Amino acid sequence: MKKRTLLTKIQNPKSKIQKLVFGGLIIIFILFFGFLARDKFFPVLIFFSQPFSDLRHFLGNAKIVFTEKLILNEENKRLREELAALKSRVKTAGMIEKELSVMEKDLGRIKFYEEKPILGKVLFRYFDSLIIDVGEDSGVKQGMKAVAYGNILIGRISEVYQDYSKVGLISENNHEENVFLETFGVSAIARGQGNYEFLIELPSSIETALGESVYTLSPKPYLVGILEKIEKSESESLQKLHFIHPFNFSELHSVFLVK
Repeated sequence: MKKRTLLTKIQNPKSKIQKLVFGGLIIIFILFFGFLARDKFFPVLIFFSQPFSDLRHFLGNAKIVFTEKLILNEENKRLREELAALKSRVKTAGMIEKELSVMEKDLGRIKFYEEKPILGKVLFRYFDSLIIDVGEDSGVKQGMKAVAYGNILIGRISEVYQDYSKVGLISENNHEENVFLETFGVSAIARGQGNYEFLIELPSSIETALGESVYTLSPKPYLVGILEKIEKSESESLQKLHFIHPFNFSELHSVFLVK
């Protein structure tokens, strides 16, 4: 009897309809309250997602700024390089113009001595000597005077090769040159000490002064150097006079060779 009643319930159409209605109500309930909850859920979702959106926006702007700055730095670097190159060309042109002007003056002074000079470009410097770009092919001979700025004797040709020569400076170690002091007309021997310096020893009784000029003892005197330091002691009979060349060798680019 019980089995029959259960089977009857299962097969009863009303029971199926009730279940469908109940299920439909549940679905409607979920959809209805879900729709109502959406208005509260979305603002919360937007609130928590806003920082991430702002961060993404910030990173995007930062990337643009960084890219623009990188491009600007590259452009500045290029402009600085072009400016440096332009300054170098201007400086080089100025140096060439200055050197040509000096050469013209030097040639004028050399012509005064009625000598035929040989122009030599300085290739490089080491210690107290110069290497110049003229040699036997240009008529250079050992012992010729090397003159700078028209009237300054800097040394003599010590070695000659086919297309280049070596100038031994007056300040070269062991070099000796007969000279005289302009103010007092005192003659002496200048001895090279190296490091662009040469030494003259005179009796302590002779009064000297810094800045004193010294010239070659020859019919055509050349300026040799300027007195830079005086070593004098009451216990010594001789005073030591330290002379230097009257210009900076790093600025010397050419010399004239004369007999």
